[in-house]
Amino acid sequence: MFPLPGRFGGPPIWYGGSGPKALQRTGQRLDGWFPIVPTVDAFTAGLAGVRAAEAAAGRPAGEVTANLYATVVLGEPAAAEAALAEHSELYYGVPHTVIARQQGSVAGLDEQVVAWLRGFIDAGADHLCIRFGCADARGQLERFAALLPQLR
Repeated sequence: MFPLPGRFGGPPIWYGGSGPKALQRTGQRLDGWFPIVPTVDAFTAGLAGVRAAEAAAGRPAGEVTANLYATVVLGEPAAAEAALAEHSELYYGVPHTVIARQQGSVAGLDEQVVAWLRGFIDAGADHLCIRFGCADARGQLERFAALLPQLR
């Protein structure tokens, strides 16, 4: 098949999921973990499951890459929360309060967003996959780019 993978042996295979079997399979045989979790505590618990399965399979510690998938809106807190709520309702057709129980999301001032994301990084996230949950994704990206040094 073409095009050929960009690296020898093919691209890394990441798995999404937070159930016990997903964590076990990820730790045993896959390259990365791509969870959709709402909190640092849920991320920490899931990563512990991946690491335990990784060790049980005889793999080197930390071989599985850990990712965070999160929806972000930067701005004045009330306006950012309103934009995030509107996005959730338009995208998923349900109130944001429902989505927030399942997926990580944060809206607020730059320092609030950085602190929330830093919690996941400190818990072991190697990569961040950020989605901007509002209409002004380009403006959000430009604003978020200025925060990258605080997240590296």
